Amino acid sequence: MKDNKLLQKVIMKKFLLFFREVRIELTVFALPFAFLSLILVEDGLPKLETFIWITMAMIGIRNFGMGINRVIDYTIDTKNPRTSNRALVTGSIRKWEMTIFLLLMAIIFIFGVYNLSFWAKLLSPVALLLVIAYPYAKRVTWGSHLVLGIVYASVPNGVYIATTNQISLESILLGLGAGFWSAGFDVIYSTADIEIDRSQGLYSIPAKFGIAKALLIAKFFHSLTIVFLTIAGIVLGSGIIYYIGVLTFLILLFVEHRMVSPDNLSRINTAFFNMNGLISILFFVSVCFDTFYNG
Repeated sequence: MKDNKLLQKVIMKKFLLFFREVRIELTVFALPFAFLSLILVEDGLPKLETFIWITMAMIGIRNFGMGINRVIDYTIDTKNPRTSNRALVTGSIRKWEMTIFLLLMAIIFIFGVYNLSFWAKLLSPVALLLVIAYPYAKRVTWGSHLVLGIVYASVPNGVYIATTNQISLESILLGLGAGFWSAGFDVIYSTADIEIDRSQGLYSIPAKFGIAKALLIAKFFHSLTIVFLTIAGIVLGSGIIYYIGVLTFLILLFVEHRMVSPDNLSRINTAFFNMNGLISILFFVSVCFDTFYNG
């Protein structure tokens, strides 16, 4: 009996290590965009099975993406003080264990997609390739942030494809909004690694243009986010609650940008993690209320 409890404790500890390594809490960035897209395409509550399969696919690919990023960036992470305590770097998680985790997440993603539309099944390898491409992109181009943007832009479009077998103007606009939002916050977060990126020959907007210009570019990306989300609301025929959500999105982005400056990056973690998590959740809530109220 004691042996079983000890084994359970060891397994649970290992699972927690994996969840910390892939920052499971950051699922709150992309998952609300998937859910709000599902509510919009269904014009209300989706079928339970559709919700389950899309949630499964999102969790699978998101954790696969974070895990593969850790594997690909292993050597880089060992030389970066900010990332040198990651479990894969310290050996708390071994590479073969991470490989099993990646296979498990890929299977979860594929199983979720398998229960969705024909085109979702057909395009699932593209989704996997996109998340693999992101960590490699910073080795070849300072536009790597836009690769992450493409990953996020695929979320609303992927949900529409999964449920209707096609994309639409509103899914494209929502995708552009999500894409430029993620590209913008990735630029902001990358300012923390500017010296490491330059010393290791990695490409990023901060490393290429400096922190001041990088923050301006992030503001431009986030301005495009608000533009595309506003146009999406017009195309969708959304009500006032949706636009209150967009306004809240704008205000929180403004606060996020006020938290960081070329001379002071001390609050970058709060700006990145707290503000963007709050943005995603509140926008999701506004879309829900608007859809149900108008419906």
